[in-house]
Amino acid sequence: MTQVSGKKGEHVRQWKCANGICDIAVAELPGFGARRALATDAGVVTVSRVFDRGGLHLRVAPIDKLTSAKSVALFDDLENGKESWLRGFELLPFGRGAALVVTTTGGVYVLKIEGDKVTPVEVEHS
Repeated sequence: MTQVSGKKGEHVRQWKCANGICDIAVAELPGFGARRALATDAGVVTVSRVFDRGGLHLRVAPIDKLTSAKSVALFDDLENGKESWLRGFELLPFGRGAALVVTTTGGVYVLKIEGDKVTPVEVEHS
């Protein structure tokens, strides 16, 4: 299980349990304001919303290397440097990786995350 905590989502915890014994590992990340985390085959995937600069940022690494993992900008959501078109985001299990669902003023977008590879997923609207 993976959990995000702290006022600004700065603590990412991962529990690994076997035979009734659980190990807990914690990664301390910069407090951005909103963060989702999910364990995948490639390690822990975190997506963070950076309120002061705008955008969504991605990190993927084993929990013990997450703090030093490169933060990659996925979306820049500020129009004219002021208004955000981002309305929400969720990180969900998807195959061996994760799916990032992004809700914006212009629609819904889905990105598939497998390791350090990020690809768009076509979304059909009815």
